[in-house]
Amino acid sequence: MNIPALTRRTAFTLATLPAGALLAACGADASKPAAGGTGGKAKEPVTLVLNGTDSEMGEMAAARFPAFEQKFPHVKVQYDNPPDYSTKLFVVAAAGSLGDVAMTYTNQGQFHFLAQNDVFAPHDPLVARDKYDLKQFYDLAVQSLRVDGKLFVLPFKGQIARLFLFYNQDAFEARGVALPTANWNYNDLLQAATKLHRPSSGSDQADMWGYAAAWKELTTMIGSVRPWGGEIISTDGKKATTNTAQVREALTYHYDMALRTRVGGLTTQITPGDPNTAFYDGKAAMLGRVNAGTAGTVLLRVAGKFRWGAVRMPKGTSGKRGGMWLPGTMSVTKNTKHQDDAWELTKWCCDKEAGVALAMQRMGSSTPGARPDVYSDPRLLIRDGYPAAYGEEQRQAMLEPEPYITAWNYLGADLNTILGNELDRVTKGEIAVNDGFLQNVTSQLQAVLDKPPSRLR
Repeated sequence: MNIPALTRRTAFTLATLPAGALLAACGADASKPAAGGTGGKAKEPVTLVLNGTDSEMGEMAAARFPAFEQKFPHVKVQYDNPPDYSTKLFVVAAAGSLGDVAMTYTNQGQFHFLAQNDVFAPHDPLVARDKYDLKQFYDLAVQSLRVDGKLFVLPFKGQIARLFLFYNQDAFEARGVALPTANWNYNDLLQAATKLHRPSSGSDQADMWGYAAAWKELTTMIGSVRPWGGEIISTDGKKATTNTAQVREALTYHYDMALRTRVGGLTTQITPGDPNTAFYDGKAAMLGRVNAGTAGTVLLRVAGKFRWGAVRMPKGTSGKRGGMWLPGTMSVTKNTKHQDDAWELTKWCCDKEAGVALAMQRMGSSTPGARPDVYSDPRLLIRDGYPAAYGEEQRQAMLEPEPYITAWNYLGADLNTILGNELDRVTKGEIAVNDGFLQNVTSQLQAVLDKPPSRLR
């Protein structure tokens, strides 16, 4: 979900920001001079441009970049937060305007597409030169980011995506319904949704949906069918696998809840088409198949309206909860004229303290750094405003990994469009989930996967 940006273009320097308080909040001792990064003869001044977005990293940048400038006094960091960065990423990259370091996404294979289009510098030589330890990251994060076996990136943040169920504690208690736990199954979810649902008189909407779910998008659908043992595409990303009994069972469960019992709303059903907003506004008792990092936005949007909690989604018939490993990325661009300094900034954004600072954000995503030492840090258990059990639930989620999958040709956006269009037809009651429907969807997805990789320019 997009939130209002904190800034549009910010240069973080020691002269303009009170670094001491920010450093202390991130575990650094601001009373001691930071170690110099130059070692000997002073270097020529350098300004590094880092492209990202406030909803993903704005507060971390404000907290951590002054310390970077203190350690490397010849460097100023210009943090650029272009409007609609996620939707305009390819346009910015094609124009050669990604600066020296760039944050990118992986949910539709965006990073992989840019990497195979020669946008980022090879990182393997930098890793080898510095003897930089990749084992500080989750192994699945590193492996999922290799392109043809090569690394053009470091894992910036990471989580098992689309794995969490958020709930309105006040609504549960008012109806006398037991709060969700990680031991729930999908029958428990349905029963609770039925008890909590409050229909709206004379309308197909609801005064309160028992359950509201994100739907349609590729990563969401991968996460949604895995509890039943299904997959949307094969592990190698080359084959559409939607025409199976497992995928049909998963879709049938959700559409029975949405269209037959009508106690759960999917994206297209809920006015104005956003399950997250329905939950933030107290119009949904549960919000399912979202990221744990959504908690940062929940803090901002709920803000005293009701008490809330979050747990992992139930296990399905496969014995799995679903979801998918989803790393965020930080890369040195190929066009940078300051590769060594850009590499230092990239490592800085991916260290433990940056990962903890990401988890502490309150104005957008609070997805932590993709590192076991971040997820096990005790500071994640005592975040202000978060439910007491949230940090442990988030940590436990990382012990149930689900592999990352994307289209081999990195045309995830095209798969997204097909899934969205076809699933909307079911949600609107125009077609049922049957063999013909699944065959048609599979055929369309396969047609995309049969295409060669596209080019940026």
